[in-house]
Amino acid sequence: MKPIRLSLQAFGPFATTEVVDFRSAIETGLFGIYGQTGAGKSTLFSAMSFALFGAPTRTDQEPRSLRSDHAAADLPTEIEFVFELGAKTYLIRRRPAQERPKARGEGTTEDAAEASLFDVTGIPIDALGLGQSGRVIAEKKVSVVGQQVEELLGYGADQFRQIVLLPQGKFETFLAAKTDDRVKILRDLFDVTLYRDLAARLKEEASEAERALREQRSLYLARLVERGFESVDALELGIAAAESEVDAKRGHQRVAEAANETARKVLSEAEQVEKAFAAVDKARQALDDLEAKTGEIETLTRRVEAVTNASQARDLESAWHDAARDSRDAAKAVTDTNGPMS
Repeated sequence: MKPIRLSLQAFGPFATTEVVDFRSAIETGLFGIYGQTGAGKSTLFSAMSFALFGAPTRTDQEPRSLRSDHAAADLPTEIEFVFELGAKTYLIRRRPAQERPKARGEGTTEDAAEASLFDVTGIPIDALGLGQSGRVIAEKKVSVVGQQVEELLGYGADQFRQIVLLPQGKFETFLAAKTDDRVKILRDLFDVTLYRDLAARLKEEASEAERALREQRSLYLARLVERGFESVDALELGIAAAESEVDAKRGHQRVAEAANETARKVLSEAEQVEKAFAAVDKARQALDDLEAKTGEIETLTRRVEAVTNASQARDLESAWHDAARDSRDAAKAVTDTNGPMS
């Protein structure tokens, strides 16, 4: 983040409006802010912190106490801060909760805290003001503006105090302090309470884990004794012996599996031979059946021939009888013919 312009109105020791333009100082590179005690150097950083996060640099200071005691009653306390972040330029305008005179009648009324965040990239810095504030990112709601600022910067008010700002007087004290005192200053400066608590909790968890480990080890050794092992070394020897026995049994199993495979092959070959013998027996039986049927066929053939011969003989005998009858009939006819003629 690079500061560009800071405007303070009725803020801290400044009763009216003061504008700090950082542009010329930034062009020189490294620059410093110096002045007499009470001149308002720390107020500038407090104004930046308030503009960005709604909180002053001192954690024990209330935002409403930032209002100048010397400002006119009708002049509101307001901070306007223009800063660059990467290639973007932003303007943030913030007011704390404060009292002002009533518009009508006597007495005062309280205005709630307000904040607005704008993207003013590309707009000339000197042209920025109430009439030209750029594109609105968030406005009015303090919580929404604060969330947007933290998302842009990547840190909040506490980190801003610890990383960006070094509280007044702490650096000189730190350089002159002893090692133990430096540790204390760093703890106060960077608020390592969270990490100290985390370290204590981790230490407690480590102790608890170590205790649980000892209990588990004792239980483990007791179970070893119950199973006949005096120590872990004895258990390892037992495991090695068991593994050796398992390897031997696996070797026997492989031999048995090989023998079983050989037996299966022999059985398969025997079954094939048995099938061949069965086929031969079946062929022989078929041949015997065929030979038996051949004898029957020959007998049947002879019977057919005998029947055929008998049939032919019968036909010849019938023909002979027919011829004899015809001869008799012819002779009779001749006789009958010759009789009347004598």
